[in-house]
Amino acid sequence: DDRSSDSCAVRGLPETPKARNVRITVLSDVKGHWDYFCRWVDHSEAVRFAGSSEEARAAKGPVSVQLEQGWHLIFLGNTCDEGPGAIRFTKTLLQMKRSYPDRVHLLLGPRDVMKMRLTSELADDQIGSLTVPPVYWAADTESYMEYVRKIATASEHMPEAEVDEEAMRKHNNKAVRLQYMLEHGMGAPRDFEFRRKELAVLSGTSVDDVSDDMVADSYLDAVDSHGYLREYLVNAQVAVFLNDTLFVHGHVLVEDNRWALRSIPGQDDVADVARWVVGINSWAANEVANWEGSPSWTTAPTASTREAWSARGGAGLIDYACPASQVPSALCARWVDGDGTPRSCPEALVAYLKGQGVRRVVVGNVPQGNCPSLVLHGDLTVLMADTSYSQVGSDLAFEGDHRGTAVAEVIIDGPTCTVRGVTEDQEFVEYKSGGPRGDPLVGRVLGKRFVKARCLGRKDADEVSYLVAQFAGYKVEYSHLTEDEVVQALKSKAEVLTPRHQRTVLTSCGDLFDASMTLDGGAAAIRHLLGSLGVQPGGELSSELLQSLAENTVACDFIGFHFPECGLEDLWKWARECTEPVNEASLLERCRHKLPEVPFPVAGQLTIVVVSGRNLRAADRAMMGFGAPVSSDPYVVLKCISGDEKPQTHTTKVVNKNLNPNWNETFMFNVKGQRLPKLSFETFDKDMMKSDFLGRGNIPFPYSGKDMRIRVPLTGELATGHIELVCRFEPDEEAFVWPAKDLGTASESPFEDDPVPPALVAPVGNKIDLASPESSAQTRRATAYFSPAGSDADEGFFVDASATKTLQGGMSPSDDSESDEISVASM
Repeated sequence: DDRSSDSCAVRGLPETPKARNVRITVLSDVKGHWDYFCRWVDHSEAVRFAGSSEEARAAKGPVSVQLEQGWHLIFLGNTCDEGPGAIRFTKTLLQMKRSYPDRVHLLLGPRDVMKMRLTSELADDQIGSLTVPPVYWAADTESYMEYVRKIATASEHMPEAEVDEEAMRKHNNKAVRLQYMLEHGMGAPRDFEFRRKELAVLSGTSVDDVSDDMVADSYLDAVDSHGYLREYLVNAQVAVFLNDTLFVHGHVLVEDNRWALRSIPGQDDVADVARWVVGINSWAANEVANWEGSPSWTTAPTASTREAWSARGGAGLIDYACPASQVPSALCARWVDGDGTPRSCPEALVAYLKGQGVRRVVVGNVPQGNCPSLVLHGDLTVLMADTSYSQVGSDLAFEGDHRGTAVAEVIIDGPTCTVRGVTEDQEFVEYKSGGPRGDPLVGRVLGKRFVKARCLGRKDADEVSYLVAQFAGYKVEYSHLTEDEVVQALKSKAEVLTPRHQRTVLTSCGDLFDASMTLDGGAAAIRHLLGSLGVQPGGELSSELLQSLAENTVACDFIGFHFPECGLEDLWKWARECTEPVNEASLLERCRHKLPEVPFPVAGQLTIVVVSGRNLRAADRAMMGFGAPVSSDPYVVLKCISGDEKPQTHTTKVVNKNLNPNWNETFMFNVKGQRLPKLSFETFDKDMMKSDFLGRGNIPFPYSGKDMRIRVPLTGELATGHIELVCRFEPDEEAFVWPAKDLGTASESPFEDDPVPPALVAPVGNKIDLASPESSAQTRRATAYFSPAGSDADEGFFVDASATKTLQGGMSPSDDSESDEISVASM
């Protein structure tokens, strides 16, 4: 227990704008990502480890972090739920709060507040009941009984209809109830296993030695009378107003233009910002105190209504932290367009804030890609600091890591706010707003894009440019422009049509692309997708809904991400022609369907980019061959068997002493035959005498015409980790003949009455550079095929590419010396 009996932290004291001439560093939405926090400390000007970085990363408990003199630290909330480091991170923050009680400021996030539910819902007298309704903010999800029935069905190997209450009670326990809560209502389906991994680290044991009961007990220990999370809740606040900057986790207004600012549950609106900060923090502190005094149910809920779920201490704060809050909530507020683009605040709110002496609002909550976003309103700035989805699917520090290598620090120094960081593509960014040193271009709007950051180039390049971003649902497209190009675009008020470099990556305004949804074969993914469209569990999909799904690019990207071997055209054709009712189960079965190997005359060029490897096996021993293996020198051998031709092979360079290598090498294969080629690879550790085998994998053919970005798990003896690749097939327009048979059923044309759709032969856009930067003259025409269902030919997967190296569906090879980007639009 790290909670001191004479804790310096004071319950719920509101911050007021007293401190002057201070520097502030901001940290947001760590969500249990210990490796990210360690990288942030290494990157920060304001804090440093008392020991070494290596010791901190390997620590089996909280570490000592020192805050430099004259600095304040603001943590914007959300300590947990998305990584195996929540215990260490939260306890480390609390140690800092005790050491610097007046200079470390902790904010509440919804993920923190939701853990108040554990004391009532996991109480011993509640576990026996199976009749637990869904929470009212997720009323359309399955009930607890339905959840347990599915577990019993799988465990007992019996039809779901035959599972009775006795069978369900065998699987009803505290750990199962907790997993249900995390998945349904807390948005943390992977956190139970993340906690198991962290407990193994803290105890120095194997994950297999950490039981489900031990995991459940650790959650309850965190919120008991001496628990670290209870201490965090006691000392965290809803808002901090320091100098002329207001800090909240969510935002100061919500989607329907109601102000979270000035609103306090159960009280009249407060007109003054400083008084609102005092009032909302005092209200939240009272709610936490009520929870401490009445942690259990007075009456357990029997319905999915707010009233039924309110008979416990702290219910008001739990409601304030949920998506169905009765009042505009500064914890959950979001102010973005439907496509995820940050929005400008209404003029009335801007005028009010300025009149109250607020010159800057800093928020978290909504992921902003690879670095924080600035939204300018004259001399008022809104800074959105959450970068928790900077590299979706990176799996860098652990499986489920969506941050990757990006890291950023926000520094507020008087009138100037500085953002310093490194993107997921290892580009250095640094930009300022406010004061005489503020960059006049960052935060400016260019049509549907906005200038996100000033980019200083990669570690091996000195080029300065501006990073321009455009959000599109769960993706963000980045472009690089010179200062002159940005200025000219602002003067002409024109769209940026021909950026010099461009890439599209997945970001998140939610959890649609959470890789945890594939753990059960994609069932959770399909359930989540249909639930977001209002389809009840077990309900049928109308023909109108199926058509809208086929035309919805986010839905197509979502299915492509979770089911990379599912042919979308084949899927939608099946859905249109299916004579049986389509429901969740049948759609899931079809999404898992792989195209059979049928005669398929194919000719063209196949491009494969070997991007990276992660968590590869260590094969080389230190100290002259003695001791345990510590590293490897990996390389990859690609193989393509096409028709009767001899196998074609390509080999990557060797990356010395690296278990997480980055290759970014591009290879071409000439493909010609009557069947789809067989694609595979093997990975080896380079040695002087004989290379050691590290693993192998098969590569599905990218028949859809889109860039296909995949992570292939390595198989074979002792193999670990995965290899990430991007593949695309370009047909030879003269030699390629589209098969007259449907790829899925081998019985009908895949395009109904037209066996050769216009999109197959009509070029879309201009040229895509598929060569390395040194040989950029080698270009090929981009031809769109398999256009998205319901779209015109010019909306195919390859779009305008004049002088670009990546497009919406494009691909850009790179090597270690040049920084060309790789599209993941097909994920």
